[in-house]
Amino acid sequence: MQVQGTCAGIQVATANNSNVDLYNNTISIAYTGTGLFYGIWDGRGNTYSAATTMNEYGNTVTNCSYLAGSGTTYYMYFNGGAASCNVYNNIVTNNTYGSATYTATGTLEGIYFNGCQNTTGVVSFHDNQVTKSPGYSRRPPQGPRIIFTSRGRGYLQLF
Repeated sequence: MQVQGTCAGIQVATANNSNVDLYNNTISIAYTGTGLFYGIWDGRGNTYSAATTMNEYGNTVTNCSYLAGSGTTYYMYFNGGAASCNVYNNIVTNNTYGSATYTATGTLEGIYFNGCQNTTGVVSFHDNQVTKSPGYSRRPPQGPRIIFTSRGRGYLQLF
């Protein structure tokens, strides 16, 4: 049975002007539905003060499968933001998007990061890995494939 809707291993919903510590989690999901797929989804919002901190590190999204692959897939989606953003040592590996039966048609992103959206701050984004991902089955996807996206305002430390 295929279900429609959004699937997320971890979802952090709206929490404006908040700190977040999201670390050392491992996500493995077999999603047989259609719609958006997130391994980790931080969508807290972008309203925060200069005193907020976002720590999202040491997370792993591995062995996930989204066989239909018809919706947008973000293995890690960090859109919460804060004045100080630390996103490091995250791993996306060994995931399957599409199958021998289905040609994946949605957009696929390994790690999407949109921090420091409304306040110029310091962003540490480093030592993140996307390996063997996207891990396709026999048919390659039709939609765009993006390994890393980093957006926002601030002083980006990328190494």
